[in-house]
Amino acid sequence: EVKPKAKPRIKSSPEPLKKNSHRKLPENSNESLPGDDNYMIQIAAYKNLQDAVDQMVVLDSKGFSSYRTMGQINDTIWHRVRTGPFKNREKAKKALQKLRKKNVQGIIMKKE
Repeated sequence: EVKPKAKPRIKSSPEPLKKNSHRKLPENSNESLPGDDNYMIQIAAYKNLQDAVDQMVVLDSKGFSSYRTMGQINDTIWHRVRTGPFKNREKAKKALQKLRKKNVQGIIMKKE
């Protein structure tokens, strides 16, 4: 009997930090605190939700966490698959190099 692969839990966007939270992040963390310049990597954008979910499963199988956001351009809804956030552009570049080593393309973007 072949069991279907479990799909990862999907968040539509990263959970925001609570106001006045005072978390201390490890030095090598990819996370960032409010007020930092935030960057993320967009892996792909799909018109079809299932295509975005499938891409997230592939990323998860390669060891990368990801999330999905929705955006509308004209009358088209896009499901964007992203990873991050990263504290600065340099950390995002290093993450992109790791993605490319696993044959995953992406583009670094400043967080919206």
